[in-house]
Amino acid sequence: MENLKNYFTEFIALMDVQQFNSRELNYGVLKNHRTQLKQLSDVGNSSVFVFDLFKKEHVFASGLYEDFIDKTDRSAKGIFHFLDQTVHEEDSITLIKRWTTSLKLCYAATPADRKNYKIINDYRIRNKNGDLVRVVDQHQVLELDPQGNIWLSLCLIDISADQNKQRGVKSSIVNFKTGELVWEDVGDERMTDVPVLSAREKEILLLIKDGFLSKEIAKKLFLSVHTLNTHRQRILEKLNVDNSMEAIKYASGVGMIR
Repeated sequence: MENLKNYFTEFIALMDVQQFNSRELNYGVLKNHRTQLKQLSDVGNSSVFVFDLFKKEHVFASGLYEDFIDKTDRSAKGIFHFLDQTVHEEDSITLIKRWTTSLKLCYAATPADRKNYKIINDYRIRNKNGDLVRVVDQHQVLELDPQGNIWLSLCLIDISADQNKQRGVKSSIVNFKTGELVWEDVGDERMTDVPVLSAREKEILLLIKDGFLSKEIAKKLFLSVHTLNTHRQRILEKLNVDNSMEAIKYASGVGMIR
């Protein structure tokens, strides 16, 4: 049986992949955002949150946030409480899987592209009165640290225009700079199994893109040709493409490689 706590633990652990230097984090930028974010919540009647991936807590909340997180606990525990107690029991695990997928996608992108993705989820919650309501949340990167790590994440939650109480989670991931729809309403398995290349696989794909032959790449990376070909095959399988040109096009398009 799937366990929400296990998926949430995986999600939080994924944040620890990034290594922050606290001395490089200038929280003055958050002060600069506050006025605009407060206006956004007031004018749009939205709940607006900023989550700090270094501190693992909400550092800004405005609007009707008491409907979504505990005012006294803005830590990651508050997010788990939201999933466990507020989100519809049939939607909570799907939602945490989608959040995990989205974070992996941002990690796979180059730092320059990480602020270009918007992740949109439409799902069911129970409000303070216990009534079932559909909401839509939108997540995007607000600030990177000087090393390109995802530091501050912006989330907006609104009442959804779709109030179909029978439907589960609907999701989409959009590159709002290019207009590309990266994913939309695909099944849980595909959303969870995001194609993420290892550092070695990215290195190999970049060398292929630069025109190096297999023997040249193997020599350059101190690998046997057999090991190199195994890496190449795994890249094609991960990206679900037929050849190296398609792999390069796909990986470049979603920001996995430059």
